[in-house]
Amino acid sequence: MRNYTGLIDSLMAYVQNCVAASRCDDKSVENCMCILHNLSYRLDAEVPTRYRQLEYNTRNAYTEKSSTGCFSNKSDKMMNNNYDCPLPEEEANPKGSSWLYHSDAIRTYLNLMGKSKKDATLEACAGALQNLTASKGLMSSGMSQLIGLKERGLPQITRLLQSGNSDVVRSGASLLSNMSRHPALHRVMGNQVFPEVTRLLTSHTGNTSNSEDILSSACYTVRNLMASQPQMAKQYFSSSMLNNVINLCRSSASPKAAEAARLLLSDMWSSKELQGMLRQQGFDRNMLGSLAGANSLRNFTSRF
Repeated sequence: MRNYTGLIDSLMAYVQNCVAASRCDDKSVENCMCILHNLSYRLDAEVPTRYRQLEYNTRNAYTEKSSTGCFSNKSDKMMNNNYDCPLPEEEANPKGSSWLYHSDAIRTYLNLMGKSKKDATLEACAGALQNLTASKGLMSSGMSQLIGLKERGLPQITRLLQSGNSDVVRSGASLLSNMSRHPALHRVMGNQVFPEVTRLLTSHTGNTSNSEDILSSACYTVRNLMASQPQMAKQYFSSSMLNNVINLCRSSASPKAAEAARLLLSDMWSSKELQGMLRQQGFDRNMLGSLAGANSLRNFTSRF
């Protein structure tokens, strides 16, 4: 379907016209966005040649640095495709599948997220962006920087976490988790994202079908941002949030979220800035070790 002549062009033009005409809640817009969401799934498998070339060039640059001692050959950044690069030049007049990752499309999705009141439309917009940031290659890094830095889309995304619809919250939380893997965004994400994701960990009841995905995404986002901004994290960590994370570690009903909580707790203990806060709350190494398992208190380096 991505290769069907005129399909994506028509869908994008229709959505853009409706946004410009303040018809963001039309059923037809919802339908178009659901199609665009689906068409963006695993788009990285068909990543443009210039992204592949950028990845090749960037890997070579890191390899050259490693040979001079700046980085080891198994550096965490290289092993996880987690390095920054300039965004590739865009086509002035995108056509077909090139629309799906173009900045004009990203801007349209964010505008729609800021104006629409329909849950299905909001979920589709966030889902499309989530698909674009899901991989571990340079496309994810590039799309995340485009969304968070160039288009300044974090306010629209964090607003989704306040929705009463768990599908919308799940899409927003998953998108933020994807974006938080990239250190280039940590500074701008800090004050805008920390309050909302820690609120989820503090107050989310866990009684919806999406709770496990929501809570695991929140844990990974906090974990990633905390690594580079421990002092900022301390401002938003409360005893009630810590107690909820502890309870999540014990959850047998939500194994995915429990694992994410264990990794978060382990990294909190490994941080000098945050270990003191845990001790003040009455936690010690033995207590945390019993919650998170035998290997929990080692220094985890992989990011999710």
